[in-house]
Amino acid sequence: MPLGSRIPLHASATGIAFLAASTDDYVAQYLSQHLAPQTEHTITDPDRLGETIELVRTRGYSVNEQGLNAGITALGASIVNAQREPIGSVSISGPSSRITADKFARFGCAVRETAQRISAAL
Repeated sequence: MPLGSRIPLHASATGIAFLAASTDDYVAQYLSQHLAPQTEHTITDPDRLGETIELVRTRGYSVNEQGLNAGITALGASIVNAQREPIGSVSISGPSSRITADKFARFGCAVRETAQRISAAL
């Protein structure tokens, strides 16, 4: 993707991580709109996305399997400011054939720790 591309929050690992770090009011407002699919794997059901956001809040990173681009899996974590408000996100991504479920915990922890270090440096 070209640098600076805009994508729906619900379709990307970075966006889902950003939502997980957002306030409940912001998430509720986001979930109240139409969630357009980017691929056949994009989470478009508000209840399912809400459950996914809660899981991300617990473990500290998101997993997006082919939700933005077919054949690509990404893991993301939010960057927060001193007030714990999300101001950005980081992710790792690659072919779904190589970023498989058995690697999610290792890669997810790495991306979470990276986001935490960036947040602390701010």
